[in-house]
Amino acid sequence: MGTSSGGITIAALTHDFIRQRSTVTLIWDADPEKSVALFVPFRCGLDEVRGEAEKALREFSAEIAAIPVKEAK
Repeated sequence: MGTSSGGITIAALTHDFIRQRSTVTLIWDADPEKSVALFVPFRCGLDEVRGEAEKALREFSAEIAAIPVKEAK
């Protein structure tokens, strides 16, 4: 695992009109093979995607940080 990502870039914003949800795909600048797709508010526009993506990423990060890592039994 690297210690510095150099940033994350928004690669895609998609809208699923059947399920009524929107997803933003983020890619690590230092490692383009590393990516994450997160939900943002439905029909999020290009003018608000950066703020919504950052908010979703911070919420996801906090959720992941709280998960205990267990050994397999």
